[in-house]
Order: sequence, then C-alpha cells, then structure tokens
Amino acid sequence: MASKRYTTDDYDETVDLLSATEKAKHPKRHPVRIIFLSVLGVIIVAGLGFAARVFTSANSIFVREADQSVIGQISGLFTATKSDLRGYEEDRINLLLMGHGGPGHPGSYLSDTNILVSVQPSTSTVAMVSIPRDLAVEIPGHPAGKINNALAFGFQEGKGEELMIDAVESVTGQTVHYFVRVDFTGFEKVIDDLGGVTVNVEKNFYDPLFPNQSYGYAPVSFKAGEQTMDGERALQYARSRHGNNGEGSDFARSKRQQQILFAMKEKTLSAETLLNPASILAIVDDLGDHLATNMTIGELQELYQMLKNVSEDRVINEVIDSGSDGLLLSYISETTGAYLLSPKAGTDDFSEIQERITNIFTANPIKLEHARVDIQNGTRTAGLAREVSEDLERQGIIVGEISNAQLRDRTDTVIYIQTTDPKPETLKFLEQQFSATSTTVIPDWVQANAPTNSNTNSNTNASTKPADFILVVGERHEPVTPAPLPNTTVL
Repeated sequence: MASKRYTTDDYDETVDLLSATEKAKHPKRHPVRIIFLSVLGVIIVAGLGFAARVFTSANSIFVREADQSVIGQISGLFTATKSDLRGYEEDRINLLLMGHGGPGHPGSYLSDTNILVSVQPSTSTVAMVSIPRDLAVEIPGHPAGKINNALAFGFQEGKGEELMIDAVESVTGQTVHYFVRVDFTGFEKVIDDLGGVTVNVEKNFYDPLFPNQSYGYAPVSFKAGEQTMDGERALQYARSRHGNNGEGSDFARSKRQQQILFAMKEKTLSAETLLNPASILAIVDDLGDHLATNMTIGELQELYQMLKNVSEDRVINEVIDSGSDGLLLSYISETTGAYLLSPKAGTDDFSEIQERITNIFTANPIKLEHARVDIQNGTRTAGLAREVSEDLERQGIIVGEISNAQLRDRTDTVIYIQTTDPKPETLKFLEQQFSATSTTVIPDWVQANAPTNSNTNSNTNASTKPADFILVVGERHEPVTPAPLPNTTVL
C-alpha cells in the first residue's frame, strides 16, 4: 500500500508549539521600532561626537576648564545653577569685554575696546559702560599711562588679563567677576560665521585716518540706514575714531561698539544660529585661538539663559567721556606728548565715576525710555541743531533726524509730541532744559520738513521708527544740563 504524502493544504491551522509564557520571553520584533531605535542611536552617538568636538575646540577658550576632561566639562554644563554665577547673590554680575588687535596688528595686546557689562538678575537689566582707552591710570610697576597699556603689560609679564582687570576695578569701583577677551581676527570671523549682523547706521560719516596693518591709512565711509555688515565692515564701524559728522569722538565710537555687540547678541541667540550645528562648530573653531574667558561652560550656559530674552529697552548704555557734561577732561602729556583723559575731579580721583557706575541701574530713568527725538533748527544760528543733538545723546536720548526748520524765525523752543507711547521722563527733561512748551498739535511746516529737503544743511540720522518728539529749537533755549530727576546723576 502506497504511503500518503501530506501537504500544508491538509491542515486547517498552523500548529503553535510555544506556550504563552514562552511567547512573553520572546516578543515579536517590529521592524519600525528597530529602525527608530537605530536612528536614535546614531543621533545620540553623533550628538556626543559633536559635543566632544565642541568642548575639545573650546579648551583654549575656557581657560579655567582647559585641564578638565570632555566628560567633566559636559557634566558642569548640566550641574551649574544661576547661584553659581559670581555676583548673583549681590544682584550684580560684572563682565569685562576687551578687544585688541592680536597677531599681525600694530600694538597687538593694546586693548582697543574696554566695556564693563553689568547684569542685574532681579530686573533682567543690562548696563554697558565704555571705558576710553586713553584714560590715564596708575599701572603697578609702570609709569602712569593709558589704560589700554595694562593688557599689554600683563602679557609681557606673564600675568595675562590681571593688570587690566585691576585697572578697571580701580576706575569703576566694581569687582570684575568675569572677562572675555577677543582679538580683531576672532571678531571678524565670528560675525562672518553668523552670516553678518544687521546694524542701523545713524549718520553718514567718513574717516580718512582709519588705520591699516602697515601703519598707514585706509579711509572708510558709511551711509546712514539699516544694513548687514560682514566681519571686516563691522570691525571698521566699531573701530573708527576720526569720522566726520560728529562720529570722531570717544562717545560716538563707544556707542557704535555697543550697537555692534547688541547686534551680535541678537544674531548669536537666534534660532537661525542655535539650530545650526555647523554654524556653532564654525564659531567655536574660529574662536579657539582668538578668544579667552575665565567663565566655565556651565556659567556661560547660565548667563545665556539669563540674557537670551533681554530686549533692547532693558539695556542701559553709558560712555565715560570728556564732553561738556562728562566726567573727564582731555590734555596732552608734557612728558610723552600723548593724548590722555583724566577725571575732572582730579588726577586719579575716580570717585564721581564710581558713584555713577554704582548707581547705574537707578540713576537715569530717561535712558530706559529709549525715546527718539528729531531736532529742527528754528533759528539762523548755524550748527545749533547739531550742537543740541550731541548734548542730548550724552543724556541717553536717541537723536533721529537733524535739519533746519522751514521757518527760521522761532523765538521759543517747542516740543511736538508724536508718540502714543508715553515717555514722561524724557518729555519732562526736554521741557525743563529748554524752557520749552509741548503740544500734540503739529503744524504743517514742522510735519512736512524732511532732512532731504533743500532747506536741510545737516546730514541725516537714519531711523527705523518715527521720532517720539520733534524738538524745534528757538532763540530762547537753555544749555543742556543733567536732568534734576529723583535719584538721577548723569555721566
């Protein structure tokens, strides 16, 4: 008898030889889950690799952490808290920003830019105080000279930033908790890595004496208006010292430097940058040999969290200068022939400067209003609007358009109010200082006047928004002096 051959068609169902318990021990594998976990693993490994690359590149930047392992630095990033920041408990964190030429530039370690940045955590307010490089100070072991020599002397003596920090502390009366030092090459590269920064140039100006790297000159000029600057252009804008149209003063230069710094802060903390690993890596790589700080990576992370949402109206800009209402005076050294600045209170008497900086967060409410004022010269006195504009800027008022009024026979000074956002402190200041009246009724001859009209004999300041006030200066006006406001002193 022939044996029967069985096929799968002879069975109604497949025999399952695994019990329920055994099934639990051997769950089914899902291809989608496997793919997801594989991709996640690749991302984690890549992320760790990217972090390692960043932290390794950053070793030359974070001088306090250069001897730590990558793992140690990363752990610090996750364990740091705001209270770890020096000065946090005192509600004032002070950071000194120093800019210098670096290799290949004349005077490579002479600090060209010195800005004390103070952060008040409780109010999310930032104050930026520019210290002129020509300020005369005592530097231990050296003859009295310009403060910008302190950084160079420090590196000559193997003390790094120590002498510069000591000098700034003696001038300001503040403890410098942190420093950031960057050279010109690093400054240019970072801005290029960011894709440039957007800056509103307020005035047309020309500087025929801008220095090149061969101890000669490379003239530069700027047109008013909003524009994107690459690294080289931004450096020229920040360094120019001999511009015309009111841009040749330390005050104007410091104001431009602070403007560039804020633009860099905005671009660096933007999603466009933070969500671009290639951009972050390029910045860290480029800064490796050109920037140094005594902050740890964890402290930098906490400071970033504190500053990322600070808006421009919470930034106080101050410049220590030798203007008519400033606290410094200028002179030529009898021994060296150098141009120097010294306190009006007396040589090495920095008490007035220290008082101003100590009270900077409560000193002048005008600055926090960020009011913009257009100025029209209503008289036949040439240059009056320009003179008034320079004085107002020193009070923290933003000057917009400067022009001659269509009517040049004005006796009284009048403030025309355009803003719908009240600026009471600024209005009070203008009324008091110019013995002026104010009104919301704006005559056609004031409204129609524009800096491009044929009656304009001044260059125009660019503005990204309409002025809050139009100040038409008449024959009767008082010289601008510090506003007699409560708790107010003016630098």
